[in-house]
Amino acid sequence: MYPNKREAEYQLAKSRKKDHLKLFLKSQYDSRNHFDDMFLMNNSLPEINFSEVDTRCHFLAKTIDYPIMINAITGGYPDASEINRSLAMLANKFNIPMAVGSQSLGIKYDCSESYQIVREIMEDQIVIANVSANSSFDKVKLAVEMIDANA
Repeated sequence: MYPNKREAEYQLAKSRKKDHLKLFLKSQYDSRNHFDDMFLMNNSLPEINFSEVDTRCHFLAKTIDYPIMINAITGGYPDASEINRSLAMLANKFNIPMAVGSQSLGIKYDCSESYQIVREIMEDQIVIANVSANSSFDKVKLAVEMIDANA
């Protein structure tokens, strides 16, 4: 079916990435939770004026607007580009960091587009590379260079 073992392995890895997302999406359901029918009066911190709360913080020598980030999600197959584009647009809008999904496929099979879209959208904001903790220095360097990662 595939011309060589490497191509067969790549097709299997791409399929696994897609399956992860499909399984997650299937676990979601559309139903009404009835919380929309309730209003809970919350005044647990009456002495705090929330308009004066500053959520900005410093991370990797940059200022981000909120102490949260979009963690590693996906990459390495064509459909992942659109997912990463959407997530990067959110991270860009809210000035929060984003980590790409595992770049192992991008390095092994030279399919880096679905990861690079994050840096293209986020320009000078914080983008974090992602490879296994057991990766060689050379593999880590390739992952960082692939997306011009901050970490």
